[in-house]
Amino acid sequence: MKVSDIKVERISTRETKDALGRRVREKYPIQVKRKVITTTPGMRFLHYLIDSLILGGIIYLLSFAGIKLYTSSFRTGNEIAISYYFNAGTMLLAFLYYAVMEVTAGRTFGKMVTGSYVINEYAEKISWSDGLVRTLIRYVPFEAFSCLGDRGWHDKWSKTYVVPKKEYDFLRNELKVSEGDEDEILDR
Repeated sequence: MKVSDIKVERISTRETKDALGRRVREKYPIQVKRKVITTTPGMRFLHYLIDSLILGGIIYLLSFAGIKLYTSSFRTGNEIAISYYFNAGTMLLAFLYYAVMEVTAGRTFGKMVTGSYVINEYAEKISWSDGLVRTLIRYVPFEAFSCLGDRGWHDKWSKTYVVPKKEYDFLRNELKVSEGDEDEILDR
């Protein structure tokens, strides 16, 4: 079962006529699909800021070690951190950071700070193909603006979710996902 297929019971009301022909409202239970609770746009922006600072720090340390990932030798440390997405070496580093962290740990350092997890549509850790697709989609122009809603394009198109810890635990419990099941997912 997928996380989007979990159903909850709600109470609905309908009008009927009683034996005397009067309108009567009666309540009855219905089953509806439960909406997956994802992290807020503000939390997603915080993930981005923390991950950007970490990537900027890694780039700074690599440049300090003499490994040049950027093209101009006239840039300061701040300019390097701000513009790391615009250079091939730093784009590759960012690609590897997001893909490896989200596949192996289920989250980046930014998500760890806020207690958020990346899961697939079955509440399991994402596979390598999910992680690579998810990370590649981040480079689509204007994709960052799609995160102002419930789910960004990199979530929707890769069929993944970023959820808070409480939702993560609920979904895994509801779908009966155990740690052992995830070894099979990572082998896909």
